[in-house]
Amino acid sequence: MKLENIIDSEHLLAVFSGKDIEFPWRFQPFFRIKIPFGEYVQFVRFILSTSIRPLVFESKYYTDSLSLYDIGDERGMLKLYYTDMAQVVLNEFNLSVKYQEEATVMCTYFEECKNVIELSDIDEAFRFTLKKDLQSVQGFISDRLNVPLGRCVLSTHNNNILKCALAYRAISLLDNPVKINIS
Repeated sequence: MKLENIIDSEHLLAVFSGKDIEFPWRFQPFFRIKIPFGEYVQFVRFILSTSIRPLVFESKYYTDSLSLYDIGDERGMLKLYYTDMAQVVLNEFNLSVKYQEEATVMCTYFEECKNVIELSDIDEAFRFTLKKDLQSVQGFISDRLNVPLGRCVLSTHNNNILKCALAYRAISLLDNPVKINIS
């Protein structure tokens, strides 16, 4: 059984800033939190008008990408979306491993998306990425891991969560990021 919730922009601050907070939705492996791209864009617009900075990059990158998005070029915002989603997934992963729990699934979401991948088939997401980017991706991931993976055994579920973060970051490095929904 899978439960899912599509989050609107007004509720994304908890998802993006709750790095070490044990929210009630944490540690629920059958729960999918879907973050729609359009809601993310609205959230970024809101965040830029505040002094809060829960996103990965400096404000300038978001401002520049929003300017292009507003004239029809969504590539920059897609890259930022996938990078920020990789961070969100890693935050969930880190807490789950720290407390030896199964992670809640944090998903990208695009309406009318033809590329839908089950979390259990997450390796399929790597067919959209470039092998040359994987070394850079591993650096991004290892810089953000807060748990010593060398001493723990990951469940299949949490291993797939970590691969999901890798896939999101790898897709963010593409010139034209492909839209995928993880289910």
